Amino acid sequence: MPDTSERLSLPYLMPAQAQKHVTHNEALQRLDLLVQLAVEGFEANTPPALPQAGEVHALGDAPTEVWAGHPGELAAWVGETWQFTAPQDGWVALDKSTGILHRWGAGAWTEVSPPIWRTSPGWGLIRIMTVAIACRSPPRRACLPTKGRGIS
Repeated sequence: MPDTSERLSLPYLMPAQAQKHVTHNEALQRLDLLVQLAVEGFEANTPPALPQAGEVHALGDAPTEVWAGHPGELAAWVGETWQFTAPQDGWVALDKSTGILHRWGAGAWTEVSPPIWRTSPGWGLIRIMTVAIACRSPPRRACLPTKGRGIS
């Protein structure tokens, strides 16, 4: 059995391992940084002078100073040091400075285009999706007239 998980490299607890809480806390810390990933910005090459706890940067091609040697990785400020993680295909991160989502694939971050939602004035997206699902599933008593409501 490997020492870490495949996707997030979370450390596994091993049989007869001493100080299991250390390994568990390391995994929680990694999850805290990578789940619902939000970064300060993309293509960062110079570390901030006074990083804040939990701050994450998507590094560019030519990082300098303590980030040198980690191009394209994620740099997270944990405790009093930077931890580096290589993103994997399919990871999505929010750019906190612009509010734009990016997806990692083929060795680079690219902007994610928002989906086109069918909506109708006066109806929220959740309501439209809920009614559409209810109308396609038995029993159909909950169906509302769909004509002119943006539901097909």
